[in-house]
Amino acid sequence: MDTVSQTYTLRAPIDGEVLTRNVSPGVEVQGQYGGGQAIELFTVGRFDRVWIVADLYEMDLARVSVGAPATVRAISYGNRVFRGKSIGEQHAGSDDSYGKG
Repeated sequence: MDTVSQTYTLRAPIDGEVLTRNVSPGVEVQGQYGGGQAIELFTVGRFDRVWIVADLYEMDLARVSVGAPATVRAISYGNRVFRGKSIGEQHAGSDDSYGKG
């Protein structure tokens, strides 16, 4: 069995962090020019601005408005508090984009 011992450095065209990795180290990948299908190896993005999508009960909708401050805590970050604001709403089954209010 032949083994491949080549390494290749991938440089992202944007600044950011690796958000998702769709391939494990050591796995052979083949690009579309080599007869394979182009697959997404990594997703790179920035954590300084993220979107959080929240499901609210209908009875709580009156308490939330566009521009209202929001506080979010994630279990994976312990006691860290993330602050932001509501930028829009989308009703279930709607095709409208977020942020249109």
